[in-house]
Amino acid sequence: MAWVGCVMAVRRNMLDVGVHRGGDLGLMAGGSFTMVDACRRNKESSELRKKLCSTQAKLDAYRSRLKEALHEMQVMDRKYQEASTKLKSLLRTYGQQILDLTKQLVEKT
Repeated sequence: MAWVGCVMAVRRNMLDVGVHRGGDLGLMAGGSFTMVDACRRNKESSELRKKLCSTQAKLDAYRSRLKEALHEMQVMDRKYQEASTKLKSLLRTYGQQILDLTKQLVEKT
């Protein structure tokens, strides 16, 4: 079963594979590519695929946390702007009341 996976990995890489002395698979041009190399490459590529999947999952988790943090920052900024405008208007009305009271004091004296 493992050999089938290795042969599939070799075929997936679109290499011309032939049988050499000793029953090992290698390149038809007489290269040094053997079945062991194919299995090793297949194993390495599957490990890299697993790492990529886990890295993608981590990336998605960080991305979702970042989106939540940005949304929270936008909401808090909106609330801050609303509160600051409300306080500014209150400060303006209190300032006007103080000016009116000082004018009344000046007129009475």
